[in-house]
Amino acid sequence: MVVVAIATAIAADIATDIATAIATAIATAIATDIATDIATDIATDIAADIATAIATAIATDIATDIAADIATAIATDIAADIATAIATDIAADIAADIATAIAADIAADIATAIATDIAADIAADIATETAFFFFKC
Repeated sequence: MVVVAIATAIAADIATDIATAIATAIATAIATDIATDIATDIATDIAADIATAIATAIATDIATDIAADIATAIATDIAADIATAIATDIAADIAADIATAIAADIAADIATAIATDIAADIAADIATETAFFFFKC
């Protein structure tokens, strides 16, 4: 009976040690698996956030550059159109002023020539009449 009691005690102790070892191994494996899953999920989430942030920053930078290039091109085109319109208007005004001045000068020359011719004709007529008058007297 004593031997049975000792054997039972030893068997119970061994069974407890084995059960503890198995339980510890299972608990460790489960905890390791859970910790690995959590760490992987966190790392994946962080990597996705970083990738999204980088992609967003790059896309924003590219969009900003494109928008700036488009705005510059539009502003340059508008400025060129305005400058061309102003230059065309100024050139038209100058051409009109020159044409008016030339026309006025030509008209004045023609008027002077006509007036001079008429005055010469009148003077000749007066001289002829005067000479005729004196000749008659």
